[in-house]
Amino acid sequence: MPPGSATIKAIDYSFKRSSELTQFVSDGDVPISSNWVENQIRHTAVGRSNWSSPAACGQANAPRPI
Repeated sequence: MPPGSATIKAIDYSFKRSSELTQFVSDGDVPISSNWVENQIRHTAVGRSNWSSPAACGQANAPRPI
């Protein structure tokens, strides 16, 4: 494998963060998956992206500055 390949980068990432990646093994309260947390904050993230467009702010038909 070439030194800068994606596989080498992934392996390097895993070795550098092995203690963080295996934290759930030593602590039974740490969930393996973060899906529950991501689902709980999804409405905040979606709302933020919706309000970032001019149409959401009522400026879709506003004249553009010259």
